[in-house]
Amino acid sequence: MRWLDNLMGWKNVTYDWVADRSRPLVYDFDEHRFCGVRVGGGIDGLAHLGPSDNKNALDPAALSYKALGLDVLYESEAQRMEGVVFVFEDATMGNYTGTFRWQGQIVSLGRHMTTRDLSAILGEPYWQEAETETDTVLYYEWPGIEAQAAFENDHLASLEISIYPELADADVREMLGVTKPWTY
Repeated sequence: MRWLDNLMGWKNVTYDWVADRSRPLVYDFDEHRFCGVRVGGGIDGLAHLGPSDNKNALDPAALSYKALGLDVLYESEAQRMEGVVFVFEDATMGNYTGTFRWQGQIVSLGRHMTTRDLSAILGEPYWQEAETETDTVLYYEWPGIEAQAAFENDHLASLEISIYPELADADVREMLGVTKPWTY
């Protein structure tokens, strides 16, 4: 019934994408780009990822690539990538094995990292939320971009980059007990 899907528009943007695994998966912190596409930019530049695991969902908020250990946060009306989630350990997904760039250098981010390790690379976070004694979220802020590094059992479990900084909301900052002024 693919012809009916096409006729009625019953498919998401990745339905016809063709995977090209020869292209490296790279997130560049300097330019906030994933595989060359700026966070907040058009989604078409990610066609080499191929069809998402949820390609039959009409309007997914995230395009899931479980084997690659990532979700692309997606806004269908604007056809843009609103963020990306890199997963380093999850029983339902593979682990992200792509690379990261920071200050022009390739940096190794992954499950092996502690909060101290990540801070040594990216610098001190804007805020640190201790959910439990061993589970922490580090918030890194740039103009128009927020990164949330989630640690479980003192190891990096996931990294979410988004154009919607949660900590830009004064109510959220108050709820989390943030004492720093918002500067972005």
